[in-house]
Parts: sequence; C-alpha cells; structure tokens
Amino acid sequence: MSDLVRRLRGYPGKRGMEKPFHVTMHEAADYIEKLEAALAHIYAWYPVSVSDPTQTIKDIREFARKALEEES
Repeated sequence: MSDLVRRLRGYPGKRGMEKPFHVTMHEAADYIEKLEAALAHIYAWYPVSVSDPTQTIKDIREFARKALEEES
C-alpha cells in the first residue's frame, strides 16, 4: 500500500454530503491499489520473449489497457 493510498483511506468523512466524501476517497484508494498492482505486474514482465518481443509488448499493452478500463 502506497502512502497516498494510506492517506486516502484515513481521510475523515464529512456530514451533510449526498455521497460521503470518505467513500469516494476509499474508492479512489481501491482504484489506485489496482493500478499499482497492475504496474508491478507489468514491471515484473520478464523475460521479454526473445523469439517474439513484439508479441510480448502487445501482451503488456493489452494487460495495461484492461487494468485502466476496470471500474473501481
């Protein structure tokens, strides 16, 4: 968990709001955690295929695209 995620989760709620702000902050923290996990997975994507590095890059791009499209 990054420091940003920890701070988002610790943000106090505010009264009188339609959707409590702390809920939005937790949703943001969840999404950031998913993106951090996806980025770590991409970073660890080694070794790149020597026989077909272009396909490996396509696989990484597809994985990243799916991670970015996921709803939090």
